[in-house]
Amino acid sequence: MNFPQFNVYYYGTGKDLADYSARKAHENLKELEKFFDYKLHGKVFLLVFNTLEDFRQSNIGLEEGVDQNIGGTIRIHGNKIFVYFEGDHQKLNLQIRKSIAEILFYQMGYGDNWREIIKNAALLSIPDWYAKGLTSFATEAWNENIHNAIKDAIATDKFKNLNRLEPEQAEKVGHALWYYISQVYGNEVIPNISYMSRVSRNIENGFLYVLGVPLPNLMLEAKEFYAKKFESEAKIYPLNDEFKVPLKTRKNQKHTRIAASPDRAMLAYTHNKLGQSRVFIYDLKKNKKKRIFRKGYKLDRIPNLNYPIIAWHPSGEMLAVVHEKNGEIFLDLYDTKEKKWNKR
Repeated sequence: MNFPQFNVYYYGTGKDLADYSARKAHENLKELEKFFDYKLHGKVFLLVFNTLEDFRQSNIGLEEGVDQNIGGTIRIHGNKIFVYFEGDHQKLNLQIRKSIAEILFYQMGYGDNWREIIKNAALLSIPDWYAKGLTSFATEAWNENIHNAIKDAIATDKFKNLNRLEPEQAEKVGHALWYYISQVYGNEVIPNISYMSRVSRNIENGFLYVLGVPLPNLMLEAKEFYAKKFESEAKIYPLNDEFKVPLKTRKNQKHTRIAASPDRAMLAYTHNKLGQSRVFIYDLKKNKKKRIFRKGYKLDRIPNLNYPIIAWHPSGEMLAVVHEKNGEIFLDLYDTKEKKWNKR
């Protein structure tokens, strides 16, 4: 499928996904060019995979040892965008939008052949919090997940050391800063900050020249802005301490679903660590947990967070676990009394 600014590729039964992706790519490009005040140079090639598993099985990024792709970790390679369908068109649209935002951002900073320039030059060093935060903000300014991530960053004081954060944390803190700037100074100053950063070859100068505020002071202002915001929300929506979840978060581990049994005696939850999915049952009375399900291997790749799905039977004695294997969906039932599986 050829268009003036995009070539869209698909395979098998992916024609409808390709049509949707082409339409959304054009819509997003128009909006993002306005946001960045910058026009795309050259043509973008958009490859649409029918599933995440198909994307993982591709050999994208393995040419000449330049990039390492262990089963699907790269969405942009040169002027090529790779997206995959997870059963949710909105998620597919966000993949497309974020990829286009990244291409526009790096073209602004490094020119058309930005991949090579980044590798071979250090004229402008762009930290993760700046680049990832801005493209994340351009993709979707605010949602519940972003709200919770920023709230956690405030609670754990992640605003202190911007350049020492893990990439995912850096993206959220950077997103918080750009959102604060948009709320206080307006969206129209963002392209000016980016331009002045590029011209002066200094990230901090971009903020100082446009906003008149040094970056450390700007971070303090943003931190205070969010502290007041979350404090006012806490007064309107006070937390209910009747039922607390005794779970701890760790690096490279995401809790994806939590379900309490009807009698609140047990807690089932799933987590994903480096692509490996697990399901645990936590006995709240005995303060003990047991792993009942494990699938996949620990690899540095894009995790499939759609599965497993968990739900309790109204009796509280049976936990349903829905998971995917080799492209098929399975429903397994775990009997908490007999400690046995009924697999379907």
